Amino acid sequence: MYLLISDNMVYVGQSSDLSKRIKQHLEGKDWWEKVVILTTNDDSLNRSDIDYLESVLISKATKTGRLSTDNKNKGNKKKIDKFRKSEMDQYIDEALFMLKMIDIKVFVEKKDVVRINGKSLAKKFLADKGIVLNDFTWANLSNIGDYYWINPKVVYLKQHWDIILNDWNKEELIHIQIPANTFEITENGTGGFYLRTDKPQYLNIHIDSNMLVENKGGVDFKPYVINRYSYKS
Repeated sequence: MYLLISDNMVYVGQSSDLSKRIKQHLEGKDWWEKVVILTTNDDSLNRSDIDYLESVLISKATKTGRLSTDNKNKGNKKKIDKFRKSEMDQYIDEALFMLKMIDIKVFVEKKDVVRINGKSLAKKFLADKGIVLNDFTWANLSNIGDYYWINPKVVYLKQHWDIILNDWNKEELIHIQIPANTFEITENGTGGFYLRTDKPQYLNIHIDSNMLVENKGGVDFKPYVINRYSYKS
């Protein structure tokens, strides 16, 4: 999957022969200045994954008004299962963050511009307030939906557990503290956390951003919120 980029325009595409396709764009399009290739270190994206990623990025570029008029293909939004969708949404969040880090802003809406967008910045912000956390689970509010996705190790359930959620929409950090042995793993029903099917050493947790309730296991995080820290300018 690839992106043709200028300062204010993007073309989103995919090809099985990327070299040939880019050469075609060199001859047919003169507005783009750079190309960004989206892939994985183990080439694990399949056709359905790429179709899904393409459709989401096209939709985001359309919303910002920066999609190239050459993008006649509006994406084939293939159905993927909910676990894979979560992984692809996380992939998009990380890709968009990295694009902003290298000053590519074609997907950036006004609400996306945040002052704290990473764990290290959050750690420093909290330390400046006298809150020193050596280890904590971190999650940004998803760009795709109103939820936080975290994949902590299972061993976290057996120890004092700090979680920091970054609500960039409200510009605040939500600090959650869960005592050791409060929750357990469940395989069905509610009242516990589910494991990742592909990596069972990790938990698969989706927290609704409005209710602060885990979407599948039904765990309510609200009683464990100890503070909210605003970072509005």
